Amino acid sequence: MTDPVTLAAWNNAQWCDAVSRAHGAACRFEPGFWINGGDAPPFYPNLVTTDPDATAAQLTAIELLAEQPARGIGIKDSFFALDLSEFGLEPIFDADWLFLPPAATLPASGVDVRAVAGADELALWEKAWGGTDGGTHVFPPALLGDERIRFLAARREGRIIAGAAVNHSDGAIGISNVFHGGDGDALAALVAAARRRASDLPIVGYESGDDRGPFHTLGFTSIGKLRVWIRP
Repeated sequence: MTDPVTLAAWNNAQWCDAVSRAHGAACRFEPGFWINGGDAPPFYPNLVTTDPDATAAQLTAIELLAEQPARGIGIKDSFFALDLSEFGLEPIFDADWLFLPPAATLPASGVDVRAVAGADELALWEKAWGGTDGGTHVFPPALLGDERIRFLAARREGRIIAGAAVNHSDGAIGISNVFHGGDGDALAALVAAARRRASDLPIVGYESGDDRGPFHTLGFTSIGKLRVWIRP
């Protein structure tokens, strides 16, 4: 698998699979896509496309999901290739896939970054991330037992100021759910920590709008577009 967008899409599909399974979902990989046919965790899709040439199979699977009229569904079109309006879905955001080659040099920051350890610390990380209200946990502690996954926390004076989720897949390191409050040093430290275990692999992820700028400053390049569709 040499195409960087396909590499990023596969990495992200594996991340979505891990999070969804931690919530008890029954998921599977099919040729051309990953699918969770049940309820998706907050902010996570029911289907991620993984092959730009498998649109027929993808559309068939999406049509079957859409036949359940009472359910909200989400689709991540990794290759910006699908029109899902006929199934009653609407696009909610577009983003750029980002790619950092292994040879990229990152600036020294001096910011302390460590992996989250334990359920209580993960809860503090998620609170700092600020994804949900009302006590709903997006990231169950079961994820801490997956050796492919780390939750990184950047700290100053013992307080979490930035963070990222990192997942390893064949050929890539994924970085997602990044928060840094505009602190470029903290972001640089997170990216450096993300590749510490596998410095020979590229880092992939996606961001939209102004959130892309800090990654471009660190040497990430935009390699393709994705679109997320939902039916509320």
